[in-house]
Amino acid sequence: MIRFFKSTQPAALFAIPLIVILLWAERFSSFPIAKDYYSMPLWKLFEGFFLQMPNWLNLLLFIMIISFEAIYFTLIVNKHEVLYKNSYLPALFFVLFISSTPDFLVIHPIHFVNLIVLRIFDKIFSLHKNSKASIAIFDCGFLASTAALLYLPAIPILLLMMFTLSILRPFQIREWLVLLIGYAIPFLFLSVFKFWNHELPQFWHGFSEKLFEKTPPFNFPSELPLQVLAGVLVFILLLAWLRLRANYYKNIIRIRTYQQLLFFTFVLGMLSVYLSRDLAWIHFAIFAMPVSIWYSYFFVSQRKKLWLTEGLLWIFIAVIVWNHIH
Repeated sequence: MIRFFKSTQPAALFAIPLIVILLWAERFSSFPIAKDYYSMPLWKLFEGFFLQMPNWLNLLLFIMIISFEAIYFTLIVNKHEVLYKNSYLPALFFVLFISSTPDFLVIHPIHFVNLIVLRIFDKIFSLHKNSKASIAIFDCGFLASTAALLYLPAIPILLLMMFTLSILRPFQIREWLVLLIGYAIPFLFLSVFKFWNHELPQFWHGFSEKLFEKTPPFNFPSELPLQVLAGVLVFILLLAWLRLRANYYKNIIRIRTYQQLLFFTFVLGMLSVYLSRDLAWIHFAIFAMPVSIWYSYFFVSQRKKLWLTEGLLWIFIAVIVWNHIH
């Protein structure tokens, strides 16, 4: 299976929607809308739309979204040479991670935030040695703000953009102002709308209250399948980090910079989970992109004892299936 997705033959991409259908099919009879603690204005519009649609149509839409995200993700990784070798493993691991537990198979704004983050990274990777980057920077700021209006814990994406400008671009006050203006415009439009509806003070008061509310303690899962899944995910991640550390200085400077961005994204993901006041498992889906790239790097770079990596992949798949049938 690894060899199949390591190649760049189109058949591997056609297999991605089939895997999504198999893993999401259990939601055909019941596809719940997860409770979103923040209920951001943009998500309220989406939520009302999903409530009016039949269950099967919502499921079909999300299967299409997840499949598109996985394929688009792989195209980004290959186009910008984030891995030293092109493959379709990022799409495979993205789908496996985002479908690893039934807790992820819900209607939730984080799935749309992941799509926005993919678009932001497509533009971020294009900033390297780009003499005309202002439009891409503005778009990133606008997209990051849109993600925050969908899902309040997505606010740290602005910090990602600031970190990106600091390591990818020479300091130019104009580019920083472009980023902040792009980020502010959606909030400005929303504030004008709330002002005309006499809701502006209430909105910003509620926004600040939820942002600084105390986070409850996180409880480790008591279910054995979920515990095993968490252990497998962390184990493969540690193997990938060790491989990255061993090969870090063998990479060119551009790839090292991309790796720094991924680690910073992972840290901001932890901040996003912390801001998620209900601390449901669905919030961990924010790690889908960096984790999938690291997993792909580990499996692509493994050249000896391929039967071990193949076995590890099938153990990962078996644990996912166990969580789905439990």
